Amino acid sequence: MACVAALDNEIAVSAEGLNSVVEGSPEHINGLDILGTLHWERYLKTGEMNDLQSAVQYSRHAVKILDSQGNQQGASLSHLSAYLVELFTESVEHDMAIIKEAISMGLRALECFEKDSSPWKSTLNNVAIAWAERGYRSQSLQEVDESIETQKYILSFVQPGGYDRGGLLSRLSTTTSLRYDRTAQVEDLEAAIRMSYDAIEEVSSTLAKDSLYGSLPIMLSTHYKRTGRMDSLNEAIRTSQVLVDDLPDDPVRKSDWLYNHGRFLHEKCQRYKEVDVDESLGALNVALQCGRDALHYMPLGHRSRLRYMNSLGTWLATKLSMTEELGLGEEGLRYLTDAYDLLPPDDPEKSQVLRNQAHIHEIHYQILRKRMSLQEAKAHLSKAISYATEAVNMTKEDSPELCENQKNLAALLLTMIKDFGFDKETYQLAKHHLLAATKATKAPLLVRIPVATQAGLLHWRDEELAEADELLSLAIDLTLQLNPQQMSTEDLRQTLRAVSGVASIATSMALATGKSGTHALQILERAHCIIAGLFVDQKSDISRLRAADPELAQRYDDLRTRLSSLPKEQENSSKFFEMRDLQESLLSELKVVETSVKKLPGFEHFQEVPGEKEFKALARDGPIVAINTSVMRSDAIIVTCNDIKVVPLPELEYSKLDEKLSFLNDSGNVARRNVKPRRHRSREEDVNEVLAWLWKTTVKPILDATELTDSKRIWWITTGLIGRAPLHAAGYHTEGSTENTMSHAISSYVSSFKVLRFSRGRATSSTALDNMLLVSVSSNPPPFQNIDTSLEIKVAEDIFGDALMHLPQAEPGTVLKNIPNYSIAHFACHGFARINDPSSNGLVLVKDGRAVTLTVSDIERVDHKAGAIAYLSACSTAEQSDMKLMDEAIHLANSFQIAGYQHVIGTLWGADDRAAGEVAGSFYRKLLAERGYDNEAGKAPDVAKALHEAIIEYKNSGKGGKSVLEWGPFIHTGT
Repeated sequence: MACVAALDNEIAVSAEGLNSVVEGSPEHINGLDILGTLHWERYLKTGEMNDLQSAVQYSRHAVKILDSQGNQQGASLSHLSAYLVELFTESVEHDMAIIKEAISMGLRALECFEKDSSPWKSTLNNVAIAWAERGYRSQSLQEVDESIETQKYILSFVQPGGYDRGGLLSRLSTTTSLRYDRTAQVEDLEAAIRMSYDAIEEVSSTLAKDSLYGSLPIMLSTHYKRTGRMDSLNEAIRTSQVLVDDLPDDPVRKSDWLYNHGRFLHEKCQRYKEVDVDESLGALNVALQCGRDALHYMPLGHRSRLRYMNSLGTWLATKLSMTEELGLGEEGLRYLTDAYDLLPPDDPEKSQVLRNQAHIHEIHYQILRKRMSLQEAKAHLSKAISYATEAVNMTKEDSPELCENQKNLAALLLTMIKDFGFDKETYQLAKHHLLAATKATKAPLLVRIPVATQAGLLHWRDEELAEADELLSLAIDLTLQLNPQQMSTEDLRQTLRAVSGVASIATSMALATGKSGTHALQILERAHCIIAGLFVDQKSDISRLRAADPELAQRYDDLRTRLSSLPKEQENSSKFFEMRDLQESLLSELKVVETSVKKLPGFEHFQEVPGEKEFKALARDGPIVAINTSVMRSDAIIVTCNDIKVVPLPELEYSKLDEKLSFLNDSGNVARRNVKPRRHRSREEDVNEVLAWLWKTTVKPILDATELTDSKRIWWITTGLIGRAPLHAAGYHTEGSTENTMSHAISSYVSSFKVLRFSRGRATSSTALDNMLLVSVSSNPPPFQNIDTSLEIKVAEDIFGDALMHLPQAEPGTVLKNIPNYSIAHFACHGFARINDPSSNGLVLVKDGRAVTLTVSDIERVDHKAGAIAYLSACSTAEQSDMKLMDEAIHLANSFQIAGYQHVIGTLWGADDRAAGEVAGSFYRKLLAERGYDNEAGKAPDVAKALHEAIIEYKNSGKGGKSVLEWGPFIHTGT
């Protein structure tokens, strides 16, 4: 306060002195400038706007006199510019005329100073700040762009390490991120993030950490929400943790850091909620503590408290949905109600509060309905609809949040119809909001895709097929914009879980509107098994390209090899965008090379989805049948070397299929090789009924319409729910019956035409059955049961002798090191199918006396150059466990095929110990006898036929034959 008193004294003396000099004299101008400076210094100490306004007033007066005299004085102009920038920034009105005046004064001041002098640098920096402020506040994209270009121009005068280059970059980053807010172009956001990292490299580490990091964590979080890339969220958490680890004394800054860290942890919770509950709840609990601490530290009356209360309500809603503790919802509603009541009437944040209130009431509804408190549940649903309606009405038309608000409201309205009866007005309102939401081009893709899909389904139900087809085509187009090449496998899995079923529904719609079988197949090839397709592109055979253009082929191979080896996660900020930039550079170069390849004769469709000609060519060894099921309809698309035809399957109803396959979920027996044995056994008669139903509704109509070749081979490509069906075992299996698949065809499964093309392309280089790697785990750590692998070990030793490498009780590292060197890999161990996280599916091995899993992800990272056959004599190795990733067909058998094996023997359910041993022994004897294990030249061994005959032999053994539960799980995947 003593300093302020001294300033007050100086101001009084200067004002008195000003009255004693001649108006317009140099002394008068100097006195005005001094008074302006004194009021500025007082403002910096007190924050009182009167002082800032006085500084502007005196400085303007001085400049006005100088202008009238035709004089230019850089100091006066520079001071006025700085004062005006501050006045604009701190005023409520943000009058654009003020910031334009600040820019004008600053530019004039620059003309008065020698370039690169200290006053010139200081003024240049102030002009940059003015342009940045103009960009921040402008509603015009043109003015934002002008601000960005001007800041870049100013930046060009400042060398690395030069005067406030870090500040210039930081402000330019913020302006560029604002451009993203207006354009929704992810390139703008990524440019802003890069500039923020550059700013961090420029500024001194002695500065406050929020000055160092600025809005970087927030931009990274936004990038995660836009792209689904977990590395962006991890980096947001890392950079915000840097701030939280060194909290300042200032309560406002302290609260903001804690709150933002909580936001990012809540996003992590949402990411893992259905995959790893413990990880998810751990992140959520820390987020809630950060939010409560932020609210505690933030002074009463500060506007940010409203934002904290809104978010705390959201985070409590998430915990409510996970724990079903109704008290959490009530606490969340209290926070939200307080926030809503304190917000001004027309504040745009009110719509967010309303949306969150609706969400909590929706969760209450779901919990109470499950508890059969129907009257109370309906009251909560009505409240949810009321709040959601108000949220939509309060959201501005150009807001990216409008799409999500409309989607949420439509979902609530449709829930009311589904659970409490049809109402035409409610239905039309839901349809209206979905249609409106499809037009929200600024909304995230993961919001727009489900919206377009749901809107398409409503039009289909109303028999408006043309409109439904247009909307579902939009959903497919948006799905293809997800840029899967730029995502890690984990990111892509999580992203695709959010758009589950789009491929199957769009395919059904295409067939319903009379589109060809080829067109339908191309939809499936583009929009399902996307993850497998990426791996195939990285490893597919390019020998034909090498023959046509060796140099171009080498460039292509080098690029895809480099891309596949890039690390999926970065551990520090210096690597974070460096590796991302490298990835984007390599992808751009790869596109250029692919364009060059397509100009070569015969390569016009290089790495593209197959066309009609190639579909037919792939069916040269036998028909390929793609079965597509959805809530709309079910169809088989039968491809032979001469024809592609569509066979509708009207009796294969989606709801009945779901019901029937539920019987198979518990299939198995006491000796099954599964980490988590099923608690209930399906009765054999139930399973037999399912198999008979599958024969009648699906397989028989297909076989009746299909001309098999002499080999009797048939390949099944299944999408969606039908992917869990044992089509090879469909039918009646009483003694003497031929009304079953196995009596007519030798079945193989494959996830897509692209994967089949890939496997056949590798077949010529690895058909020799020279040796075997046997991995057996008979003694398992608790709580897993021991299993009897003795029969399989004996069979392997008898047949392969010295060409066998046996790894008993092996650990994953040893297996992964050795497996690429063997043509046959046989696993006799427990299998594991994890619901909601198929990437963790795998085979249970042992390390240091503990059970460990050789996972899908582990297998995908290995190139099995010599691999011909992978025999997975375990449980669940071909089971599709995650309903939300059915279109991706992610399971261990498919992963082995993508890794390079032409043939994989897997299981759809529990493998009985004795059945596993006997089927395996019979399979190898038939396979090697059929091939002639004396190294005779000849065609490749018929692996599918050997398995087919081994299963039939076991099926028919013993009095009355064996149960389908014992022989039914074994399937062949591959060429």
